[in-house]
Amino acid sequence: PTGEWVAGALILLDLGFYDFWLFDRIDQNNGWFVSRVKDDANFEIVDELRTWRGNSIPLEGESLQDVLDDLQRQEIDVRI
Repeated sequence: PTGEWVAGALILLDLGFYDFWLFDRIDQNNGWFVSRVKDDANFEIVDELRTWRGNSIPLEGESLQDVLDDLQRQEIDVRI
């Protein structure tokens, strides 16, 4: 259960706890969470948190599944 104890906390979640209701409750209580993403997730990328050198492609405003095939790197640092 979430509550005031979540405020300011960073919660690490396994895919077994992948639940949008839980994510929303953590956010509503001013907490943060990190979770792996399901393979078929298709979030909108709202912000790039890291700029890559070289032939990087813009990700902001794109859907995750739309850009995955075009990525040269195995990781991205974005806000969704």
